Amino acid sequence: MGIAGMCVSRLHRVVAFLDDMRLTVCDLDQREQAVSLLAYEGPRPEVGDWVVVHSGFALSRAEAEEAEAALSELRSLDLRSGDHLNVPEPRAVGLDGRG
Repeated sequence: MGIAGMCVSRLHRVVAFLDDMRLTVCDLDQREQAVSLLAYEGPRPEVGDWVVVHSGFALSRAEAEEAEAALSELRSLDLRSGDHLNVPEPRAVGLDGRG
């Protein structure tokens, strides 16, 4: 019997709005996907914001400081594990909202 996969929430950057209830986001591996705002709580995200996405649903907005801390921790885990995930530096993904 194998180990079952685990669903986890991940940080995604808002790229564009498709309509009032769907947006395009980009994950840490630079893959874009459409997600729903049906389960979203909080002020409406804007292009460039970080959102927490789980199973195709944006759940909440993450402050830039929170996103930077999470990315820093992922980088730290990556270096310790030797797996070398494709986790870009904060400046590469524009945490400040300028690109």
